[in-house]
Amino acid sequence: MNLALRWLSPALLLLSIPLGARLLAAPANQTAPTAPRKLSLPASVEPFERVELHARAVGYVVEVRGERGDVVTAGQVLARVDAPDVHAALALAKAELLERGQLVAAAGLGVANAEAALFVARSQATRWEAEAQLHTKTLERQRILREQGAITAQELDEAESAAQVASAELEIARAKARLAQTELDVAGGKLAVAQAQLPVAEAKVAAAEANVAFLELRAPFAGVIVERRVSTGDLARGGGTPGGMFTLQRVDTVRITFDVPERDAASVKRGMAAEIRVPGATPRVVAATVTRTSGALDGRSRTLRTEIELSNSGGEWLVGSFVDVTLTLAGETK
Repeated sequence: MNLALRWLSPALLLLSIPLGARLLAAPANQTAPTAPRKLSLPASVEPFERVELHARAVGYVVEVRGERGDVVTAGQVLARVDAPDVHAALALAKAELLERGQLVAAAGLGVANAEAALFVARSQATRWEAEAQLHTKTLERQRILREQGAITAQELDEAESAAQVASAELEIARAKARLAQTELDVAGGKLAVAQAQLPVAEAKVAAAEANVAFLELRAPFAGVIVERRVSTGDLARGGGTPGGMFTLQRVDTVRITFDVPERDAASVKRGMAAEIRVPGATPRVVAATVTRTSGALDGRSRTLRTEIELSNSGGEWLVGSFVDVTLTLAGETK
């Protein structure tokens, strides 16, 4: 019997052991996961965007069009500033642009005149070149005729003189053509300089117009004015108003922000389910999902900043209020 048991396979030996004995013999390091747990954290309702509006120009406020609580649209004028020097700079820039345009036109006319003069000079040079060739051939024939005694010495002298005059006129015409070409090059240079200065003048006008546009303080996005710190007659300091002239918040979408402790930070992921509990006389619970996390712990609090975005088109979320956020974290292995 002992010899037979010695040859039994380990599997058969395991089957021969009672179930209770096998459970008692299980390794002590095996663990079982615990049930998911709830993590509740305080959170706050914040605007999707918030901005302090400052004046870009130095001047006196002549009109205020925004009040605390006003709902404004993107680009809406909230205040106007009067700055005569800004308007004067724009007028000066426009005058300079007009002058540069006139210089370009004048330089273009100069190029056209120089091209016409060059054409005339080259035409005259071509004419005198033909004249010189004609008189040269005539002189050659006159010399042959003189050798034959067919013409007088006076006639030969006249032919030689005509050939010399034609040659001199040709040189003068060629010199005039060279001068006309030089004048055309100079006119072209003036035109290039004038054309190069024109964009500079245009840029000055654009900059001056931008400064004039800054005299109107506009809303960068649609939202609600939550603070007004300006009155008609105030001196706008070009960004120096403490706290800005207005505080504008975008509240059509809100952020629910909360901080997750370090020990649970690794369990919080984008897209995980969450519940938002709104306290009050009639508490309510809103289902949501995590929109984003900071991706790193705050160096001082050792917490992970987490956000949930919610639509607030109906105005049900009051910016600045407190709510509770509950996350369902996966169970731990024990």
